[in-house]
Amino acid sequence: MSPASEQPEPNFDEAAQKFDLQKIKAALDNQKGSEVTETPWKYFKGVLCGETTQDIAHQCGVDKKTVSVDLNRNIKDYLINIPGFPSITRMNWGRVPKWLTEAGYGKNQEQFSIDWQQVCCEMLQKQTEYLTTHALGSGSRQVKDMYVPLELVERKRKKPPRPDPSIPAEQGSELYHEKITPIKHEHFFEQVIKHPGKHIAIIGEPGAGKTTFLQEIALRVEGLPIWVDLANLHREETLEEHLLEKWLKQTLRIIRNLSPECVPSLRKVPENLKDALAEELGKGQIWLLLDGADEIAAEVGNPLTWIAGQIREDLIAQARVVLSCRLNLWEANKNALDVYFDVYRNRDFSYPEQVEQFVDKWFAKDSEKELGDNLKAELRGANERVKDLIKNPLRLMLSCLTWEKQGGKLPETKAGLYQRLADGLYRLKDDKPKLKVRPKKQKKLNKKLGKLAKAAIKGQDSRFRLRESFVKQYLGDPEEENSLFWIARKLGWLNQIGLPRVEEKDSDETVYAFFHTTFQEYFAALAIADWDFFLPRAHHNLNPEPVSEEYRIFEPQWKEVILLWLGLSKEKDPDKKKKEDEKKEEFIKELVEFEDECWYFYHHRAYLIAAAGIAEFTSDRCRCNEIVGRIIDWSFCSQPVYMKESNCYGYFSPARQTPENLQQWTNNNYNKSVTSMESAREVLKETDRTTSIDLLTKLLQQNDVAYGDEVALLLGQLDSSSTPARNYFLEFINNNYYYTDRLSAASKLAQINPDNEVLQTALVEIIQDVPSGDAVLQAAEILGEIDRGNTAAIKILVDQISEYSEHEYTLWVSATSLGRIQPQNKMAIETLEKLIKNTKKYCCKKKNITSTRDSSMAAPDMGGIDSEGFCYLENRCYLSARSLNEIAPNNNLAIETLVHMLDSTQHEFIQDDYLRCQVALELGKISSEHKEIAIAALAEIIKDAKNEELRREAIINLGEIGMGDAEAIKVLEEYMNDGIYIGDAAVSLGKVDPGNSMAFSTLLDFILRGEDEDEIMTDKLQSILQVPDAFKVILQNNQFKKIVAALRHYMTDQVYEDNFFFYSACHEVIWHCAQNMTYRDFSQAWHQPS
Repeated sequence: MSPASEQPEPNFDEAAQKFDLQKIKAALDNQKGSEVTETPWKYFKGVLCGETTQDIAHQCGVDKKTVSVDLNRNIKDYLINIPGFPSITRMNWGRVPKWLTEAGYGKNQEQFSIDWQQVCCEMLQKQTEYLTTHALGSGSRQVKDMYVPLELVERKRKKPPRPDPSIPAEQGSELYHEKITPIKHEHFFEQVIKHPGKHIAIIGEPGAGKTTFLQEIALRVEGLPIWVDLANLHREETLEEHLLEKWLKQTLRIIRNLSPECVPSLRKVPENLKDALAEELGKGQIWLLLDGADEIAAEVGNPLTWIAGQIREDLIAQARVVLSCRLNLWEANKNALDVYFDVYRNRDFSYPEQVEQFVDKWFAKDSEKELGDNLKAELRGANERVKDLIKNPLRLMLSCLTWEKQGGKLPETKAGLYQRLADGLYRLKDDKPKLKVRPKKQKKLNKKLGKLAKAAIKGQDSRFRLRESFVKQYLGDPEEENSLFWIARKLGWLNQIGLPRVEEKDSDETVYAFFHTTFQEYFAALAIADWDFFLPRAHHNLNPEPVSEEYRIFEPQWKEVILLWLGLSKEKDPDKKKKEDEKKEEFIKELVEFEDECWYFYHHRAYLIAAAGIAEFTSDRCRCNEIVGRIIDWSFCSQPVYMKESNCYGYFSPARQTPENLQQWTNNNYNKSVTSMESAREVLKETDRTTSIDLLTKLLQQNDVAYGDEVALLLGQLDSSSTPARNYFLEFINNNYYYTDRLSAASKLAQINPDNEVLQTALVEIIQDVPSGDAVLQAAEILGEIDRGNTAAIKILVDQISEYSEHEYTLWVSATSLGRIQPQNKMAIETLEKLIKNTKKYCCKKKNITSTRDSSMAAPDMGGIDSEGFCYLENRCYLSARSLNEIAPNNNLAIETLVHMLDSTQHEFIQDDYLRCQVALELGKISSEHKEIAIAALAEIIKDAKNEELRREAIINLGEIGMGDAEAIKVLEEYMNDGIYIGDAAVSLGKVDPGNSMAFSTLLDFILRGEDEDEIMTDKLQSILQVPDAFKVILQNNQFKKIVAALRHYMTDQVYEDNFFFYSACHEVIWHCAQNMTYRDFSQAWHQPS
């Protein structure tokens, strides 16, 4: 017997301190008609003590499933019927103590009431009331008055396929690209925010309106919104501590005004308040709005990995999180959070509709209308580069702010717009004598602000939280009138944001921040004299060993500074301007030609920076067409593709298949090492857009263009008004191609031109005329995304439901499609519910007949349905339940049906284990209260499956729903040593337990041992690398060097030629590591002896 089992089992008698156990027990016994037995009563007392089912199981020496089953079978049905217990649809054991207290079963506890909704709303008011530019003199303009709804795009990653030699080159890139789905503003709030699901990430470029949109979400959620500026957090502080200590302390005055008895002192947070907030967190009612993941202090390390750890903690795990993050940080580290978050990217304003709408709102007063009209006229006459720049919400706002005083022509670079604002701000203040700053002092202030900003970004502490003592080193005394510090505060460049954290010394010292992080980066760019700051001049391409600790071109916090530096025009004298431009040309050249002797990984990273840079500065010597052309080629170099001409695999088939380009491609090593396709496509959206659009348009118009639909899609994403892109897809949609081709084209056109009437009409025709149920469902899904509530489609589907009332499959297809086009449609819900009930009735008959062991009775009683028919019924039941939850989330019948299908006393009648696997995945996704049932079912399938693919499927599904679950972690760890499943087990383990040390050490061991000649070990290593995400989801900052040092030995011509799929998988993992390592660290790892 183990030592743990020798300990006396707990009785949880401390529950008697808070509850009248005798009264509760009598009520339960009365409902049951007999006495509740000892074991479930003990478990229930554990619930009353506030313990989770996992904790109760651990203390009692049993598994979690045993506790859950005992509570559900022997307590739940009687508990919900005792006098005073609230009417609920689903049981949440964590809330039972509160429900029983409110029902009068509590014992002598001090009661107090806090209106948390009011507390949260008042706390939010200051953070959501004014625009970002309020501090710069935008007057009393408020968010609610200026808000123009931005559309979003949802980024859905396709599940990476396993290598398949049969895939032709033309289809290679499509297998790996993200699906970019446009989401209407109101659809986001109706279908995403109001319904349960994953956490939400809002990503975008600087100034894309992420914070403003987060504010709008905070105002519209139905739960309790709590705003957290992530710049205010540090390594030692958890989110839970921040909420229970800092945030609560900030609310004390509000709570005292509402409930004076709850706050005896404003100096300390009472413990009962912490308990009350913790209880709200436990209910799952709290929304955490986490603003600025990119602003987390450098001392934290990888910000997204840190957040992943935070949101798995007990209390925080019950909250719904909405996170804002800059695009470049998310792209480099997204695997840390991909499994937990649905990702949405802010779209820019549309031109002219939304841009002019915002201008009209800004200049809304009668006295300002002429100014607004003049700005709109200036924009209409501007070139495409200017129009593209002002689609960014922050830049448009700043243009409006300075238009009154400056007018004139708008600049064509981001840096030019910020430069214009800096000059315009001083002019705005000229009307106020006390704030008038003479040109000489303006120049001095800009210079000092630049040094301050540069030093802050270089620092290891918070880059955006500036302590007063730090600022004084550059700007002087803030209280001395007309000091640079005093002026910067009065102008609004620097704003007080609070006091240091309580654990910091001198905690009464004021903390400041630039009014927007982009302007901190702008001033930092002003302070940089030469490109040597970003890329050491001493770096020599013939001997590219790192010459410095810092190659800032590879550090994400400097990317925006680099782009602004390239766009700045500091010199007005023609000769000095010429020398300034020559420096920039030299920098672009050095980036393009950067060599690393590390298989081109950092050459590619430097090239991507150059491509982004030519959008801010270009000249005839910058090789713009060559740079953009190479990025286009990389945009279609997906995973390995088969080249018929040479009968081999490789990173080949550049989209621009001219003889010259093909010869250049095959005659150098670039075809052995390429950037990730995602990285290339992202930078293509940042680089010189005119050149990109021109090259892609010419490419699409070639008769023999490879990847035609992908080229058209990328062109449409860069230019939604592109006629060639639109016509390319319309040709497929309008002509009599197979419906699969029409739907593929429709799906892509919907991503770039969702309001196209021809597209919408074609989808309605497919719904009406195509006999394939799959085609109808797909068409309805697309139509539901771009034209929700389409009346023509609704009428067709309603008629079909009425006409085919006895045809179950048609009913399911029509009802599901109807719900996709019009969620919550009553007829769709009722039809699906009827299908489920009818199927359940047949399945119950089956159970009764089978239990008699008289198989001869089955066919007559069931209308001739054999065992194969039963599988069909069960599958139909699952599909109907899944569809019902899709169109009516939290539908009780849908959830009950899935639970019933996994019930341990019922599952022997589900003859298809693949179906059980899918049922468990669906249940785990939609119902947190029943997740343990789903996890237990998957664990059982993994243990008992005779089929390898079934076990692999269950392992993958467990990774999708088992986050933080001890049982899921335990099951997956058991398969980490199995070569067949190790890759998938590692991915799933990395998802449920990021940074799991066993996962990493086991994978690293296989890599190191894979270098031996042991054929079995090599096969296992290849099995792992067929799933390259196995590494990406578990890697932490201190592990990248080990992986690079191990995998770099496979980056050889021999491996490339002999086993390209294996080579490519290694390459993908190393590329991921390179995004998260300094050049010096990577080079040391790469050249480390074997």
